[in-house]
Amino acid sequence: MRVRVAFLLCLFGLGATQWREARAQDRQTNAPSPAREAADASENARAAFEEIERLIDAGRFDDARKGLAAVARADDYAQVYGAFVDARLDEATGRLTRARDAYRRILADHPGLARVRVHLARTLARLEDHEGARRHFDFVLGAPDLAAPLADRVRQDARALDGARRWSAQGYITLAPTTNMTSGTSQDRVKIGFLDFTPAKAGRRKSGVGALYGADLAYSAPFLDDWGWLATLSTMHRDHAHRGYDDRSVRASAGLRRLLSADVATLEMTGQRRWFGGTEYLYAFGPQASARMFVGEANRVTLSGGAIAQRHDQDAYRDGMRYSVSAHWDRFTMPGQFLRMGATFERESARNAHLAFREFGALIGYNFDLPWSMTVYPEAGFAWRDYDGPFPLFGAQRRDRRMTGSITLVKKDFAVAGFAPRLQISYTDNRSNVKLYDYDRLDFNVTLTRAF
Repeated sequence: MRVRVAFLLCLFGLGATQWREARAQDRQTNAPSPAREAADASENARAAFEEIERLIDAGRFDDARKGLAAVARADDYAQVYGAFVDARLDEATGRLTRARDAYRRILADHPGLARVRVHLARTLARLEDHEGARRHFDFVLGAPDLAAPLADRVRQDARALDGARRWSAQGYITLAPTTNMTSGTSQDRVKIGFLDFTPAKAGRRKSGVGALYGADLAYSAPFLDDWGWLATLSTMHRDHAHRGYDDRSVRASAGLRRLLSADVATLEMTGQRRWFGGTEYLYAFGPQASARMFVGEANRVTLSGGAIAQRHDQDAYRDGMRYSVSAHWDRFTMPGQFLRMGATFERESARNAHLAFREFGALIGYNFDLPWSMTVYPEAGFAWRDYDGPFPLFGAQRRDRRMTGSITLVKKDFAVAGFAPRLQISYTDNRSNVKLYDYDRLDFNVTLTRAF
């Protein structure tokens, strides 16, 4: 009997030991993994921040502050979302410059966050930086995964932006070193027909440093629903070391503007007065039209055209009409990035047929919105120009083919005395069957702009 009891106790002890080991293994198997714990923490942070956003929308700012202080920001997701909600609270309580800078810091590392860009655009609009707001609204509308309700709201905000401000002004100055300020030939002698010619000094290649500066002023005022008046005034000055190459002009226009959803169309009468080399050179006038529209959620189309009469002060044989049409298509691939393709046509008449021409052009570029608040835009273009009448002493019409390439760099969060800098490097190569017009040039433009 004692042996039987001892045997049963031994079996029970062995079974209990196995049961305890099985329970320990089961607990270990079902214990949350580090990855699962991190996912749960992110989900908890997301829910908490969403609730804080609801508090901000309801105007309960003190409760929102307490909630922000209580949420742990243990991972990258919580840190980015938390910084966004911090900025939302600053925006809602009127600390607009803090909110603007916070949104910009987030986008510097995460340029694809559409909702952050929407709030940055709204904040810039409240700070009366309408140009910057418009730029970010356009980028948001180009997001391929933008939800329809948010897209409709952004379109409304962009439309309101177009009618929110009556006056706008912008000043700029550009330092422009170039290898060929005259777009002149580098050849000492050229052959036209069967004769050798020595190009005039003004038509020879000359390097140097120029300065380009000016200002643009615009006024708009609604007069009936989506219709409004539009007027502009701009001036441009290009100075070189040699006064004979100086180029100055003043341009003014007035007309109508029509707002359509996030789109805008204009029709204006324009006039221009130009001086070259210190003397009167040209005045021009005529109608011009433009339109900017979105097609779907990711395509922006810009159209423009004009018919301008040109009258020269000294060279009446150049008088005629200039007709121009251009179309640009921007395909947004993500917020801040788009592919641009464009086509242009220009027809210029003149009393002397060998000065009248037709020109077709095409371009392609891509805008990259990179981290560190950098924007890079490379572009390549090609144009072919054919003249009507035979070139003097040449016996055939002049034919030009022009290739261009450029890259533009912008650091959006950097300013010099309130002026935003931009660097553009461009190269032009023009080939002509009249060798007098063969040239190439390399330009470096450092531009400072400021909106007022």
